[in-house]
Amino acid sequence: MSDRLERGRYIGGQQMAAIAGLHPYSTAADVYVHCVHGITDDIGDRPAVRRGNIIEPGLISWIEREALGIKPPLGLRRDVFLQDPDVPYFAGTIDAIQTRDDGELWIHEVTTASRFTLDAWGDDGDPQGTSTYKWIQTQWYCGNSGAAGGTIWLYVLDSDELRSFPIPRNDDAIAALRDQAETFWLDHVIPRIPPDMTKVAGHLLARSTKALDRLYAEDPKLIRDVTPELVNIANDYHEAREASKKADDAKSAAAGSLRAMLGEATRAKWDGGSVTWNRNKGSPDTDYKRALQALVDDGEIQQCVADSTIAKHTTTKPGPRVLRVTIKPPAPEEQSTP
Repeated sequence: MSDRLERGRYIGGQQMAAIAGLHPYSTAADVYVHCVHGITDDIGDRPAVRRGNIIEPGLISWIEREALGIKPPLGLRRDVFLQDPDVPYFAGTIDAIQTRDDGELWIHEVTTASRFTLDAWGDDGDPQGTSTYKWIQTQWYCGNSGAAGGTIWLYVLDSDELRSFPIPRNDDAIAALRDQAETFWLDHVIPRIPPDMTKVAGHLLARSTKALDRLYAEDPKLIRDVTPELVNIANDYHEAREASKKADDAKSAAAGSLRAMLGEATRAKWDGGSVTWNRNKGSPDTDYKRALQALVDDGEIQQCVADSTIAKHTTTKPGPRVLRVTIKPPAPEEQSTP
């Protein structure tokens, strides 16, 4: 344990997951602009972050008392900043750490999930059931502290369920993460060279591009020298754009043909897939002008009267028909046993 460093001066658990390309919401480019330029997104107002700040402290207290059975004056050390004794920029803050009866350190991390994010998690008690980026965070903290492992506690908001995932220390993974973190720090942070954006998962590419866009102020007088690499990449961009336009045109033409074939029908199904053209759920459509006029005509406005009047002038606007095509992948061929 050591004095807390200012954020951006070290690689923490979430940053390590982003550098590894396995964080669901952050990329190595985000880590770079934070460490080098001090630029970071203000996530304090995000509902998930605000929810975690409210729920997690009380949840740790409950875990300490009920799940672990720890009584005063013993207890978990909370909000602990861990800094590697050998590599100062390997660090991070954990929710809590425990000194067990055998003298080993054990990490405790608390997080929340809803039904929309629960797919990344497994069954209660399964060491393999934790989300990948939380597993990386735990290994990173074990490497910085010497802990024997850790437990990820997941509170499921929709079902009021608490799951726990015990994660043993994995020295091979820790060594690989430390090598990757050191390479990132020495190759990008110290020389101030941005990471390669092409090594980002497709769904995070836009975020990575946005992070690097914030680094450069526009200079109309600056003209970049042309290199063969720049020309090649520009040609790649042009070819990809043209291919995308052709694909969009082909998709639109096929969609039009499918709608014409379905006509008034809403579904066609075969063994290898299906096509549906159903109407989305309707949305409320209120004529507020007429409702307001009716309220004025009624004289004194009371809330119950206002509610009923607005409801009277609200209809359900039909949703558009949405075409969906589902094609099942072919079943793998059975291999004969020699």
